Amino acid sequence: KELIDTPDFMSKKSPFTFALGKEISGKNVILDFTKMPHLLVAGSTGSGKSVCLNTLIVSLLYKSSPDDVRLILIDPKRVEFNIYNGLPHLMLKDVITDAEKAISAFNWVIKEMDRRFELFNQTVSKDIIAYNEKMKQSGGEKLPRIFVIVDELAELMMINKRELEEKINIVGKGYILQR
Repeated sequence: KELIDTPDFMSKKSPFTFALGKEISGKNVILDFTKMPHLLVAGSTGSGKSVCLNTLIVSLLYKSSPDDVRLILIDPKRVEFNIYNGLPHLMLKDVITDAEKAISAFNWVIKEMDRRFELFNQTVSKDIIAYNEKMKQSGGEKLPRIFVIVDELAELMMINKRELEEKINIVGKGYILQR
């Protein structure tokens, strides 16, 4: 609340604004995901990784509607994201807690990226921003941004590292191309 309730956060127009935290000097750190397509939060046990991810999710919920942002939340330990079950922003009704379902979700994201690239090609749009602008003008259906957020990636990697690593790599490359 200390960051979300500030003019720094509230004045940002982008629905993809994220309140990261504060610098040592006390200055607020507010980011825009359109300028940062990937984020890896790492640290030792108890260092605040999950708090950071929850702050990210809450920031997106405060700034965006389900029409703008859809979430795929993956929580193999079943302890951090269960409070988000049933949110309209979720692509699925509930948070994914099963490793096999997580891999299926990554497969779906890859297919969805391919589908979107084809839509961009058909409409001569260089990215999702241009595509959505064209849809707004023509009365077509705009595409929401899809955020895949994984808590405890190491847990998933222990189950099927090779396949999961391949999927994450494909999804990451696709987003870079989409920008």
